[in-house]
Amino acid sequence: MLQHEIDTGNIILQERISIAPDENVGSVHDRLMTMGATLVTRTVDAIIDAENQGVALSTMPQDNTVALRPAPKIFKDTCAIDFSWNAERIRNHVRGLSPYPAAWINELPASHPLGDMLKGAKVYKVAVTSLAEQKGHIIVPCGDGYIDLLELQLPGKKRMDASALLNGLKNSLNSKHYFTMIFVCRQVPCPYTLMMYNPFCNPVIGSSLDWILTGSGVTLYPLGK
Repeated sequence: MLQHEIDTGNIILQERISIAPDENVGSVHDRLMTMGATLVTRTVDAIIDAENQGVALSTMPQDNTVALRPAPKIFKDTCAIDFSWNAERIRNHVRGLSPYPAAWINELPASHPLGDMLKGAKVYKVAVTSLAEQKGHIIVPCGDGYIDLLELQLPGKKRMDASALLNGLKNSLNSKHYFTMIFVCRQVPCPYTLMMYNPFCNPVIGSSLDWILTGSGVTLYPLGK
């Protein structure tokens, strides 16, 4: 059965499985583990039976017409998500690395409101979507549309779905009184509009305020001072 060239010997037994569109490498691994254990025992039994009966073991040649796919080593940089890829490529990239070692976010598109908040986060499940935004979801533009990040894990945190992660970030930002000031006008009535943007809710709009919160601390600035 052995031949001089690596991985070119004849096959004793083989089985195939189909991979469902929503499966990841973890679920495929578990199915192959069970099937492989059974296949090994059947192979050993076939070898023993052939020896006991004094006959040649039945084998089949490999199909050399099928091109082999490369299987390079996986490094951390290999696992990073490139949001310039098309949505289906990103989805398959995440599926092929979930749950271990897991795809991760090196950088979101510059226009995304979460910016550096998700830098370094591992991504375990995504979906292709046609929606640019949806409440309780983290949707990121990509090469040919949008990708919905469904399950993530921030560095040092536990794995959670996007809705729970957003709630946690929202509570954290609220506890720090985090706002971004775009424009302030003290005239009354104010001919301009004050807008404070929070990525987890709708913009807060008002025409006159006595106090404003700005920056990432608890710094208060009275208007006109």
